[in-house]
Amino acid sequence: MESMVNVRLKHLLTEKNIINETQSGFREGRSTLDHLLRLETDIKKAKVRKQFLLAIFLDIEKAFDLVWRFGLLKKCKDYVNLMLDNEPIKFQNHVKFLGLIFDRKLTWNKHVNYLQERSKAILNVLRYVQANNYGMGTDSLLMLYKSLLRSVLDYGCQAFNSASITVKSKLDIIQAKALRIVSTPWIIGQAKTSSNIKNSLSKKENPHIIKTKALEYIDNAYKNHLKIYTDGSKDPASGKTGYAFLIPSKLIASYKRTSDNLSVYTTEMTAIYQSLKWVFSNQQPGQKVVILTDSYSAIQSINNNASSRPDILEPIQILACRLKQKNIEVTIEWIPAHVGILGNEQVDKLAKLALSNDKIDLNLSLSANEFIAITTALYKKKWQARWDNTCSIWSRSINTAVNKKPNFYQGNRFHAKTITRLRLGTTLLPGQLGQYIRNVSPICNTCGIKEILNTY
Repeated sequence: MESMVNVRLKHLLTEKNIINETQSGFREGRSTLDHLLRLETDIKKAKVRKQFLLAIFLDIEKAFDLVWRFGLLKKCKDYVNLMLDNEPIKFQNHVKFLGLIFDRKLTWNKHVNYLQERSKAILNVLRYVQANNYGMGTDSLLMLYKSLLRSVLDYGCQAFNSASITVKSKLDIIQAKALRIVSTPWIIGQAKTSSNIKNSLSKKENPHIIKTKALEYIDNAYKNHLKIYTDGSKDPASGKTGYAFLIPSKLIASYKRTSDNLSVYTTEMTAIYQSLKWVFSNQQPGQKVVILTDSYSAIQSINNNASSRPDILEPIQILACRLKQKNIEVTIEWIPAHVGILGNEQVDKLAKLALSNDKIDLNLSLSANEFIAITTALYKKKWQARWDNTCSIWSRSINTAVNKKPNFYQGNRFHAKTITRLRLGTTLLPGQLGQYIRNVSPICNTCGIKEILNTY
């Protein structure tokens, strides 16, 4: 009966606007976030209008029961020295209101720093309960992380989301620390890479010596390994791309054409991923495999776990982790290209052969860098056409091809000025000065020809 009367009274008070619209306490569907966002909005409006906003925060016992709110507001109307029990109310540059620290300029820096300090103790608790010998499981740690830390960071995030990226990045650091404590280190499942061959070689060495050293290292280090060669290829003229992997000992080869306009790096990463898929499907536990690639950038991406193609890198790392769980040892090793290593030369031909396929066998989306490269090439082509058709003959004779970067960077002011004058054709030769100064003859006294740059 009491609940029914309570519900009807609430409905009546709300419908007749008897309850103040700004009141959120003890009202269904409202919380402290309503007041936090209301205050944040008022501060933003004042900043936009170049006004001042004065907020008075009172912590009064039994406020709703005893305080005459309208009288309090009336006394606060005049901006004078406010007193409470003969004590002046202090003006502060920041204040904690309903759990959030509002600063004078609404940067939220104080609040985020407060969250950082508060999180230190929670992180120490997580470190203690995840000890190696007696620690909690990952599921329990995640539950503890969500209840102790995530709830603290999430509270009021709708309000302090207006903070700058630099300020909010501090919270990302806290999250990363907590998740590293809770979860298994990613490096445990990371693919094993090696570039020992590259470290032992010199660019000045003869290709035959490089080939001999590389083959000797492979034979010694991977004597009992299944060797898989991978490569990617691209035709710059048509934009066609493809990848291939080759297993000489099993007479297995796979080559497919991929989407057009991909980078060579993407095709190299795809070749490694496809070879790992084959290993996962066909190899038995206890076997050892080495994937040999001539793409050092792919080796670096896998080793550093950072790539412009995370959509390919992540599956590679996941497959490497699963292969390790399956007790299959996989190493991705760099080898030199175009020095006569048989497997590398054969897989290179297969990757180029994939370009001749009429249809695309594997569709891959373009990365941001690849899209930028395509757009840049397109606009450079239009720029070149405009240069050829509208530019002066003199400018075209100096620069036949356009370039977004100048042809010279270094040198002092004198050199830069001289080169610029030569490029513009405004030198101090008589043939060009004669156009502006009447008493200077543009004709050479010796040969009788107009003395300009082309004469020399």
